[in-house]
Amino acid sequence: MNLRDSLALLGTLRPRSVEPDKDIDLAHDLADLIVRVRINAGLSQTEFADLAGTTQARISDLEHGAGNPKLATVSRILTVVSRLLENMAATRESVPEPQNVTQAYQGATTDQAANSNLAIAA
Repeated sequence: MNLRDSLALLGTLRPRSVEPDKDIDLAHDLADLIVRVRINAGLSQTEFADLAGTTQARISDLEHGAGNPKLATVSRILTVVSRLLENMAATRESVPEPQNVTQAYQGATTDQAANSNLAIAA
């Protein structure tokens, strides 16, 4: 079966009436997750980027809902988020509510993040 035949078969098997859910915005959901966890962990964008094996500019783009990251980048970021959440749960810290994210983001300084004693298990 060639590509054209495969696509034709797929078109018959998958209903075309299914519309994407307009309420789901993965870029902004990822942005909110990164900001909430990073700020609560007391990490700067640079520190978070180092843990995720990417750049501060990439983290900034993602936190603003911009960019088109590769799956490997998203996977590394989600691994860091998972480890940070595990550490927060172990120390009984909580993730800030969404309405507090902006305040936390604006109030965090590089010095505060640099003084963080958070250790991430490999």
